[in-house]
Amino acid sequence: MLGLLSGPPRPTLVRQPSAEQIHALRQCELHLQQTQAEEADPHDEPMREPHSHDSATARMDMCSEAAVAPTLVTLSEDAFRHVLAACSGADYDMPLFDAVKGLACLSKGMLQQLHRLRPLVGVTSLAVVQRQAARSRRVRVTEGPWRVTLLYKGKLTLAVVKQAWQGSVHSIDARFCPSHTSLAIALTRRTVPVLMCKGCKLIELDVSGVRLGGTWASAFGEVAEGSAVLRSLRLSSCRLRGALPELRLPALQTLDLSSNALTGGLEPLQGSTALQQLDLSFNALTGGLEPLRRCTALRTLILSNNQLAAGLEPLELCAALVQALCRSKGPAQKQRSDGLEPLKGCTALQRLHLQNNRLAPTAEDKAHFENQCRGLAPSSWSVILEEEGGVDEGETPSTPSSTPSTPSSRTRRPSSTPSTTSSSSRARR
Repeated sequence: MLGLLSGPPRPTLVRQPSAEQIHALRQCELHLQQTQAEEADPHDEPMREPHSHDSATARMDMCSEAAVAPTLVTLSEDAFRHVLAACSGADYDMPLFDAVKGLACLSKGMLQQLHRLRPLVGVTSLAVVQRQAARSRRVRVTEGPWRVTLLYKGKLTLAVVKQAWQGSVHSIDARFCPSHTSLAIALTRRTVPVLMCKGCKLIELDVSGVRLGGTWASAFGEVAEGSAVLRSLRLSSCRLRGALPELRLPALQTLDLSSNALTGGLEPLQGSTALQQLDLSFNALTGGLEPLRRCTALRTLILSNNQLAAGLEPLELCAALVQALCRSKGPAQKQRSDGLEPLKGCTALQRLHLQNNRLAPTAEDKAHFENQCRGLAPSSWSVILEEEGGVDEGETPSTPSSTPSTPSSRTRRPSSTPSTTSSSSRARR
């Protein structure tokens, strides 16, 4: 009777793994196979049938070998971090909470690894972080063997700033919000100094596009002591003018102040020795590159469309430099220098654009960097070394059709992406 009242049995719901989780498991299996192949000795003799007197010893050896075989539980920390990296989204460099939670439901070995590492995972909801900070009962959805942080995209508010000070926010991306209103401008002027000062736990800040206007001091004032953990700061197209700010941010690795009206030299950046990516393009900066001599960790340097001098000697210690774009606004006066000799120590260089500068590269320099960049990045290498200003100020030297040049002075790997330069050239013709 009770069975009739309860009705037919309900079907069991089976959780299907996502594509990211399947990819992570495949990477884990490949690593296990590779580890087993490395541990196997190719010179070992083939297994033979053991005699009666040593059968017990052979069985013990086989059991010990099976005990040390790598599994999900014994997987190394570096290998498991590759599995977690597959759980990150297209716009984030951090594993997302939903994907990592799905990994924990796949196997016991995965769950044990998560308990051992307790990785940092990202969520995109401010309400979840607020409930977690308040220790609400509704926060059980994020409980588990991980640490949760906020990857915020949206309008900059005081509630987000408060959570950043409490250490619950990893990054703030306010690029896609209305930036021309007086309220947005006033709020940005008020909150950016707070997010950059000592004590704030924010890692990445991007407020590009906000029409601040004025100098850095008039917009944000002077910060006595900066944040010790802020690694990325982007204020592109903010209509800033005047000299570069002296940023007291010891951990800063990425700085983007492009498309402003900044003037003066690079001296305020002398203390930013941890910089890895620096973009100061489309400004009116002058002087040389001497202030960057101590920035030996640079990987990407973009100084295009400025009025900087062309001496490259300060970059000779930047062995990790991958991309260097230093095109000036107009044709520069020809001046003999050491050419590209200082960059020969940058063995990781893949893209080199130095047109419209006071350089006189030799044929040996051109051949050296073309071979190096082609070998490191066969599909995306690019070398542009025009000795004279043959490119108009409004054009982008991305295709050979934009400016006539000889193959020895300008070499470019063909790209599949269309360029606007060729259409504008046809219109002028």
